[in-house]
Amino acid sequence: MCIIMSSLREQIDNRACPGFYENIFTRKDQRRELFRSNAHGLIASLAPKQVTPGHTLITPKLCVPRVDLMPARELGKLQYVSQAVGVWLMANLDVTDIDTEGRTKPISVAEAVAGDAVAHAHVHRGPVYERGDWFKGFPLGNHVTLDNGQLDQIHEQVRFPDDMTAMIEAQLELPADDRIAPVEIADAFRQIT
Repeated sequence: MCIIMSSLREQIDNRACPGFYENIFTRKDQRRELFRSNAHGLIASLAPKQVTPGHTLITPKLCVPRVDLMPARELGKLQYVSQAVGVWLMANLDVTDIDTEGRTKPISVAEAVAGDAVAHAHVHRGPVYERGDWFKGFPLGNHVTLDNGQLDQIHEQVRFPDDMTAMIEAQLELPADDRIAPVEIADAFRQIT
């Protein structure tokens, strides 16, 4: 068992993601980031192709093809940031003046764990404006059309404040059982802003 796990760990550590690191983790100027932690190798940014307005990708730097191959500690960090993104989208996103299909505020935020279209495990968080709209669009590859100005407006609404990013990074240092729930962090920052 130890040999198999050791071998798997080496494969994960040594796996190359050609171009992926450069595109996601170094080209900050071309991404609409909500959150970035270089220390923990996680980034959350608006998806280039939006299934619903506010569709966000949470991507680990660790290159594994599927989440079931991620070490538990890294998967826990990915899910913690995903939860924080979902809470923040619910609290701050309002597309009333952006969307042409009558959407306003999300009623929930769906989650889809992916790694099939690209060989790199990541999480999608998609605002749901009416029951079923995320799952009608996501598996079928249907996307809403938003111009750069609309994406910039969404980004301004949902980008994490710097202090909130720092607080989430500090929480990632702690054992999972000792972390403050992301909803509590979001509530604190909503009261400040």
